[in-house]
Amino acid sequence: MLHADGSWARATATGYLDSLTVHQGGLPLCGARARIDPDGTLTLSRGAWSLTVE
Repeated sequence: MLHADGSWARATATGYLDSLTVHQGGLPLCGARARIDPDGTLTLSRGAWSLTVE
């Protein structure tokens, strides 16, 4: 989920019945460019800021 102020939240679980792990923060995602490589690597960038999730 992305809020208008740039903060975000996501939840992940490793299995169907496992408890969720919630992550939240204030990264500048609004307006960021997104690239997904064939191996599934996600790169977000905005100005001088970038984040890669492998």
